[in-house]
Amino acid sequence: MSPNWAQIVSAVASGFTALGILLVLVQIRDVRRTRDAQITIDISRRWDEEPLVSARLKVNKLGTDQAVCSEILSLQRRRSREYYELLSEPNYFEDLGILCESGALNRGMIRESFGALVAKRYDRWKLAVDELRKADADNYKHFEDLAEEMRTNKESWFRGLRRRLAARIAP
Repeated sequence: MSPNWAQIVSAVASGFTALGILLVLVQIRDVRRTRDAQITIDISRRWDEEPLVSARLKVNKLGTDQAVCSEILSLQRRRSREYYELLSEPNYFEDLGILCESGALNRGMIRESFGALVAKRYDRWKLAVDELRKADADNYKHFEDLAEEMRTNKESWFRGLRRRLAARIAP
């Protein structure tokens, strides 16, 4: 028994519908990639802007995590503007952590862009964060979580990097 015209039209319409759905899914994927790329560009730009560069330079100049903690507490007691300027660095990583946790930011992109640096910078701020948490136990919790995630995934990230590099070098 051969199909009638209604069955043929229905099959063709179903095929076009499936094709349409596939095209929509591809477009959604492309929009997400474009959005992730734009967010990554914005994050990188913010990292390189004067307020964060200035804060990082001041923190690096302090030298140790104990010196950072002492300086933050001193500035906080004096209600100094510099207190808020220095906090722009942990605030930046806190924002990244919140964006990652909410799913608004691709964790893989953060790993590729910052990786172990997040953990290194958290280690520099840890004593100060511990002191700040005396007033609010949740201070910089997302920064800490992001640092731990970057630290624990460090090995697998490096293995993946070696694999990708080996694939490029292979004949």
